[in-house]
Amino acid sequence: MTVDARTTSDDLATRLRHDAWRLLFEDPARLRTDLAALIRSQPDALPLAQGFRALAIDVIGADLLYDIPGAPPARAGDEPSPGIRRLRGLIEHRRAGDAAAALHHIDTALSDPEPPLPLSRAIVEEQRALVHLASGETTAALSALAAAGAHAAAAPTLAQRIQFESAVAHALRGNLRDARHYLAVGEAIPAAAPAGAVTGEWRDVARGLIAVESVSHPQLTAGLHLPPIESATDLWPLVALVRGREALVARAPLRALETAEFALDCHDATTPFAASAMTWLMVSALVDLDDAPRAHAVVATAPPTTLVDLARARLALHENARADALRITGAVLARAGTAMAERGEALLLRLWAVALGDELDPRECTIAARLATFSSLRRLFALVPTWLIAQIAAALDEPSRERMSRATVDLAPYRPMTATPPVLTTRESAVLQALFTFDSISQIAAAMFVTPSTVKSQLSSVYRKLGARGRAEAMAIATRLDLIDL
Repeated sequence: MTVDARTTSDDLATRLRHDAWRLLFEDPARLRTDLAALIRSQPDALPLAQGFRALAIDVIGADLLYDIPGAPPARAGDEPSPGIRRLRGLIEHRRAGDAAAALHHIDTALSDPEPPLPLSRAIVEEQRALVHLASGETTAALSALAAAGAHAAAAPTLAQRIQFESAVAHALRGNLRDARHYLAVGEAIPAAAPAGAVTGEWRDVARGLIAVESVSHPQLTAGLHLPPIESATDLWPLVALVRGREALVARAPLRALETAEFALDCHDATTPFAASAMTWLMVSALVDLDDAPRAHAVVATAPPTTLVDLARARLALHENARADALRITGAVLARAGTAMAERGEALLLRLWAVALGDELDPRECTIAARLATFSSLRRLFALVPTWLIAQIAAALDEPSRERMSRATVDLAPYRPMTATPPVLTTRESAVLQALFTFDSISQIAAAMFVTPSTVKSQLSSVYRKLGARGRAEAMAIATRLDLIDL
């Protein structure tokens, strides 16, 4: 290599160390060209090229050197840049579920005597946010994303992704107005490059969460390009949650259960959010499928999080354990820092438990109504029976009742009964009565001289008409509506 050529390649390596962070987001094609030129002209720069190749795979989901002759392998190497080395280390710890080690890497990177470049600092803060999201700490995640956005001005594409990640965090908290705002801001940013795979996935997950939480239309995620669960490295718990909640709203609990089981077959739930989200999804589906023993087995190994507590409350309601449901939901409502969506679900479950035996508190009913009218958290109302909606409405003043009616009227297709007492056939009434006498479906079938599958079919029709999610709730509703002879 001539002196001039060596000088040129040295200049290229120096420029890449400073400009590659911007090119990584704004012009990955240019970064690919520069790294290829560096590989051809300066073999001892291979570790630098390898570092950015691996970083691009982790951060933007693209392999910049997949077909470049002489390119280093797409794996971690002895990167000469401490910044790349620390960033890749924290990503590996984050994905392994080791939040403490990941946060240690972040603090080390930000306390370096030589401060990181603004864009690398933005990426580090973004990774901090992802650590907090994986731990279920959405407030801390939003704080880190704000810090990341403050350093991402030189890379509009990165700034766009940070907005989409902020929209996801707000949607998880139930702040749908803020979620829509950040989504709109992100979509309005004139990014220099088309949205990459990772950025586009965050955008569509934000859209999916907003659509499901607000039950905006019958086919909630139609038209969205959500990543496949099996290949969504960081986003798989969110994608599974969107798909599963959509199935629950559509009264398809088996599909919701299969979604959670498939996600856990493809990935290890190593983070608190992944484990608790899949627990909530599986228990909600199993309760709808009247499989309490399996639901108990799922919550027995779940982490102690608010989502898991809500799953336990649903299971307690299914078994008509009102005292347990009231205790669990009361603890969630009293817990500092509980997100709006979780508080809303806890409140509705509490009202459900109260309504099975007592009169509803008008003040709590007013708060619940605001979830539908002002917060647009309509998914919560799509997952409770119509008789409960009717009782909540009856406790409201006239203006509040009208607002709630307008906000929930189109949710009727998602709920299985009307507010008036259901009309049961003679056979359905007999099966319902038998629930109070016999302990199992096989015993009911023997007493009625039919097959167990016939009893299951008739019970399914009874549950649908009552708006019940299982045996215990059907018995409680039947007693309250005087549908059986005791």
